[in-house]
This record gives sequence, C-alpha cells and structure tokens, in this order.
Amino acid sequence: PSNTVWGAIYTPSNASFPTILQAYAKNLRFSTPKPLAIVTTMQESHVQATVICAKSQGLQIRIGSGGHDYEGLSYVSEIPFVVLDMFNLRSVTIDKTVSYGFPAGAYPTLGVGEHFSGGGYGNLIRKYGLAVDNIFDARLVDVNGTILNRESMGEDLFWAIRGGGGGSFGVSFHGRSNWVFNVPRTLNRASTDTVYLWQQVAQKLREDLFIRVMIQVVNGSHEGVERQFEFHF
Repeated sequence: PSNTVWGAIYTPSNASFPTILQAYAKNLRFSTPKPLAIVTTMQESHVQATVICAKSQGLQIRIGSGGHDYEGLSYVSEIPFVVLDMFNLRSVTIDKTVSYGFPAGAYPTLGVGEHFSGGGYGNLIRKYGLAVDNIFDARLVDVNGTILNRESMGEDLFWAIRGGGGGSFGVSFHGRSNWVFNVPRTLNRASTDTVYLWQQVAQKLREDLFIRVMIQVVNGSHEGVERQFEFHF
C-alpha cells in the first residue's frame, strides 16, 4: 500500500543509496560511518514508524531536511543510526491571501524543520522578527511516535522546538506567513566609503527597510582575488 513506509526505505544494498545520502550533504569530508538505512519520508506516518522502529532497536536517528548542514550532524553518527530524510515534505499551502509574505530566512537551502528550529534570520527581521516569531502551531512526532500539536505538547515544548533545537525533535511545522534587491559594488575606495556610511545610518533607518552587506569573492586568479560588496535591501 502507498501509505506503508517500506517504499521509502533505502539500504546500502540499494543502488540509489549513495546518491540519496549525498544529495543534501554539504560537507563530504563527513562521509563515514554510513547509516544502516535512509528513510525518505513522504508522510507523517513514515516519521512515526521510523521513530518507533529505531527506538525498539536501539538506533539513533539523524534527521535531514534542506541540507544546510556543514558539520555532518544530520548524516553521520558514531553509533549505529538511520537517517530520516524529510526532503519530500516540501509543500506549502496558503490559506489566507497571496498578498501576505512570510519573514523567512535568507538562505534557500534550509528545510522547514532546520529553518524554524534555528531562528530564520531574513530580510524582514527588523519589522517582523525571526521566522520562529511567526509560527502559531506545529506538529511534532515525539519519542513514542505520537503526533502532537501546540495544544497537546504544551507551551514549554512549543517554545523549545522554535530555537531550543539540538537534534532532539522531528517536526513538521505550520506557520503564519518584499521586495529584495542587490546592489553589487567591486571592492574599492568608493565602496568602502559606502559601507562606512551604512554603518552610520543603519540603526537610524525605519524598520520597513533592511540593509545588510556581504563580502564575496567574484573573480579568483593566480594574480589575486577580486572581492565584491553586495548591499541587500
């Protein structure tokens, strides 16, 4: 049946196992040891089954989502483990109006779980705060495989999953949900003067305007490296 978890499980004997394992791994230096299995969950019942099975077998669960993990915490462990990969749970439903936005984080590689449990620092932060400040409910699978919402989990746990983090929770979130543009400037005296001026006025601007500065390498060569300021509005 389509609702069983077996079709979502990949073991090292499966030809697709290496591809799935590395698809969202950002730092391949953390490549061992390998999980006993990868569960590419497609619905909540798959999360429940994985938690219950891993608990009964004494296995650790590493939870992956969008892949914004440079320390290997979501796909490496020193004790026997399985990976619960949430990348298939990516749908977004808008139940109000398309004119509303959401104060999401600045990096698109974060999945929902990583995003909301880690803060969600984005371009609307000055006016609307972090992404975690705009979540009104969540669905959490606890250690017993029970699905909890905000009411049933209680306010302490609801607070913890929005920043208490640390790989202790498997969560699918529901949140309430700008113009953004870049002004690139090659590193020179004029651009450094602009950065200096930005430092003087940034804290005085109205909260509707958010500006950040990023320094990026745009042209590397043997003769040197060209760097560029990007002003993100």
